[in-house]
Amino acid sequence: LIGTSAALAISDIPWNGPVGALKVGLVNGELVLNPNSEQRKVSDLDVTVVSTGKKVVMIEAGANEVDNDTMYKAIELAHNENQKQVELINRMVAEIGKPKFDDPHASFNQELFDKIVENFMDEAKAAMDTDDKNVREARWNEMIEHWHEKFLEEYPDMDQFLDEITYKFQKKIVKAWLLEGHRVDGRQKNEIRPLAAEVGVLPRVHGSGLFTRGQTQVLSIATPSRSPGRREIGHGALAERALLPVIPSVDEFPYAIRVVSEVVSSNGSTSQGSICGSTLALMDAGVPIKAPVAGISCGLIQDGDDFTTFIDIQGVEDFHGEMDFKVAGTKKGITAIQMDLKNDGLTMAIIKNALEITYDARVQILDQIMLPCISEPRAEVSQYAPKMITMHIDPERIREVIGKGGSVIQKIVADTGAKVDIDDDGTIHIASANAAACDAAKKCIDDIVFVPEVGKLYYGRVVRLMQFGAFVEIAPGKDGLVHISKLDRKRVEKVEDVVTVGDMIWVKFMEIDEKGRWNLSRKDALIEIEAQQAAAKAAEQQ
Repeated sequence: LIGTSAALAISDIPWNGPVGALKVGLVNGELVLNPNSEQRKVSDLDVTVVSTGKKVVMIEAGANEVDNDTMYKAIELAHNENQKQVELINRMVAEIGKPKFDDPHASFNQELFDKIVENFMDEAKAAMDTDDKNVREARWNEMIEHWHEKFLEEYPDMDQFLDEITYKFQKKIVKAWLLEGHRVDGRQKNEIRPLAAEVGVLPRVHGSGLFTRGQTQVLSIATPSRSPGRREIGHGALAERALLPVIPSVDEFPYAIRVVSEVVSSNGSTSQGSICGSTLALMDAGVPIKAPVAGISCGLIQDGDDFTTFIDIQGVEDFHGEMDFKVAGTKKGITAIQMDLKNDGLTMAIIKNALEITYDARVQILDQIMLPCISEPRAEVSQYAPKMITMHIDPERIREVIGKGGSVIQKIVADTGAKVDIDDDGTIHIASANAAACDAAKKCIDDIVFVPEVGKLYYGRVVRLMQFGAFVEIAPGKDGLVHISKLDRKRVEKVEDVVTVGDMIWVKFMEIDEKGRWNLSRKDALIEIEAQQAAAKAAEQQ
């Protein structure tokens, strides 16, 4: 970006630069300019700021619930630092820059425009003064027919100018109204359009949320699932970036999460509607997000140094306004910012004001609409969502779970009906349409990698008798020896005098000897059990 800025600046191409740009991170509570790769891994903030010599022209941010003051300081720090780049490029222009060529403007009939404004201002204001964009468009098209009736004979080529006349005329009205504190739908500048929220709209999907703000309505559908590939959620769209900081880790929630937002109707800031709808859908789907996220947009109109910001811009205000400043976050702080401009940049005072009013608005959306609809994520995922279990084993035991040629793991899958994936670090993901299959697969794996704990009691089955003792199975396919001297508290002449094959007995795991054999003791188990019973009886008597 900086190289492009320098190249344009020294070229003969007209533009309003140069600009400077950098990233700011937040590492251990400290703002860091252009953080390196290691710092980015632990940074709570990733904000990119682009500036001219006077104003900020671009902000894009992702953050882990960073508060307004910290975000403002980061933007201000970046803007001030960017001036060094702008000054350097300006010196380059002075030394080697080419003269800029003239950029001819397309023809426009200013005389016709002035006559239309003079004759139709009242009708135009009446056409614009509605909260329904469809009504506004119908009224305006009807008025254009009146223009034809009055001016087509005098200006037979007028149709080629109609789009630009419409744009300039509407902008003239909207700007004047906003500077007076009047909005096209009659709202106050900090007033949000009527809000509504619903969850569970589509009963068969894993989670759904319907979010409505005026004529903007978004239906979001969340689908926790087990993906066949990588588990990471990619960066990209603004809505996704806003939600990433509150998505649980893979250890907490071992699902790949797919959220689709269908824009049912649109009249301004569908991206922020998607954030709100997606939060509702995720909570409805039982995704344990760290905190609910809401988003809102802020507009701007300027007259010289005076400016007015207004919340929740609709389409016509976005089209004719000078800024679409979108901020998403939780009550605690910001998770994402994205900004579109149609002017020469923002002062720090405008940015500070935008951060303040968007915070108030998103808290209002959360408290008044979203949280009353669903106050916390559902305790369980949908009955239609796949059930997931994540477990960890010693990586050295992976080959035992897989088996020769995959024979063991294939048998587990065939017997239980669950899907089993194993990572190189020993993490095992088990998925199935029902929990019983997951539990069965987990038990199979637990049995394979089972390692008894020294000193712990186990309840096992006698599987074989020898003259020197009895073998007791304490886990499927896993047995150890109870030596004849460890069968009872008294001397034992014959093993058969104490146990027979099939008996269930308590044993204590004593050790794994130098040959890897498991040594068990019924005698020590009996002593410990009697001691526990005596202690419990004494406690009852007290």
